[in-house]
Amino acid sequence: MGKAYIIKQADTGTITRTLTTAFHTPVAIDLAPEVSPDGKSLTVTAYPFHISAVYIQVDSIAAGATTLTLRISPDSLGDEIFVPNTTATLSTGFTTATKGGVVYKVDVDGFLSTDQLYWSVRTDAGTATLRNLKITFSRPE
Repeated sequence: MGKAYIIKQADTGTITRTLTTAFHTPVAIDLAPEVSPDGKSLTVTAYPFHISAVYIQVDSIAAGATTLTLRISPDSLGDEIFVPNTTATLSTGFTTATKGGVVYKVDVDGFLSTDQLYWSVRTDAGTATLRNLKITFSRPE
């Protein structure tokens, strides 16, 4: 029987990042550090991991922004591609049309040499303010 996988979440917390039609400088998101049963820290490279989804919440949607494009890289320059440019349509709030979000279903396996991934987002038109980004992932336990 295979190893069990536990779903985990990396979260930026509440932030203020203005999004435009150009990708911004990649921003780091820390994946939860792993600890072995004997209490010693392990590096991320000790285990494979699987990204399953990315959730983005925005507000101040303006000037015709209707989609967000996401890129995730293992490097801080965004030159190496882990999740290629992926576009999703913004779903706006029921009561506030300038608030909304997107969900990306990602199905990527990989290994990292650090505890961080780097993300960058852009709009198709206009602007929006990113308030939160979450990545769900799993690793074998």
